[in-house]
Amino acid sequence: MRPVILRVLKARVILRPIAVASIVAVKAMAKRKVKIIERMAPTVGALGDKYLAWAFIEAANFAIRHSEKAKRFYLKKAKATNSIVARKALAHKLARACYWVMRNQEAFNEDLVF
Repeated sequence: MRPVILRVLKARVILRPIAVASIVAVKAMAKRKVKIIERMAPTVGALGDKYLAWAFIEAANFAIRHSEKAKRFYLKKAKATNSIVARKALAHKLARACYWVMRNQEAFNEDLVF
């Protein structure tokens, strides 16, 4: 049986089967290929809850004002990138810490976060 030629072009699969008997296999391979491409492609649109993101940004602002470790992390990150990216990175750190606090039902430990 001759091999099947698949060409992937802009997340579309163009099928050019050489052997008629392999059309079913080609369609199955094409569906898998399209699924893989769709999974790898970046999503369009906002992900997550915008109000929750705002709350974590506010928590990051509070942490910058009242925690030396958080302020040190923020200043180091802001020096490497910019202030907005640094603030969002700190908010992301706090969000992960909140997840682990809720998951393990334990108290917040600043030493583990920073």
